[in-house]
Amino acid sequence: DDKVLNYILEHNLYFVNKVKQFYNDERLYNHALSVGKLCVEIAEANHLDLCSIKDSFFVAGYLHDIGKRIPEEKIKEIMINYYPEFMDLPKVLYHQFVGAKIAEEEFGISDELILDAIRYHTTGRGLMTAIDKVVYAADKIDPLRGYDSKELIAAMKQDIDSGFKIVLKANKEYIEGKGKLFNDILTDQCVKEYLN
Repeated sequence: DDKVLNYILEHNLYFVNKVKQFYNDERLYNHALSVGKLCVEIAEANHLDLCSIKDSFFVAGYLHDIGKRIPEEKIKEIMINYYPEFMDLPKVLYHQFVGAKIAEEEFGISDELILDAIRYHTTGRGLMTAIDKVVYAADKIDPLRGYDSKELIAAMKQDIDSGFKIVLKANKEYIEGKGKLFNDILTDQCVKEYLN
């Protein structure tokens, strides 16, 4: 129930302090919390409001950046041992893979849908699930990011599939507008699948 979850979050009960220790940064924690709540709002707006589904969307959004503050040695160890095929990606992307491993090992998450949503939230991938799309989009359009994302949020709430394409295109334009590349093997798969 939303009231129970909000009570837990507001009073730092159960898992909250452990999650905060991993984020180790109030701004990053607040972003993760906001993304988790936005994921639930999008799921509910798309009538995916069964309790277990809402829980999955919240958990994936709440833990999506859990790998960002891990020491570099541990990141390298996780990448070598569990994701050697992605070692050639830019290091800034490693946190999505590390986050999935932490969610599994430290928080007991075994649901592959949740783990994949965390694992691909920065890059996307080909053949994304609804939860993949929602976590990817919510991360990019989180109101705490400091720009007006109301139209993008509305697009996701109207329809996950078409909204995702709109968010993906906007993110691509934003990254390229900053003079950066928007291509790695996973992002390329995502763009090919959803924008071409």
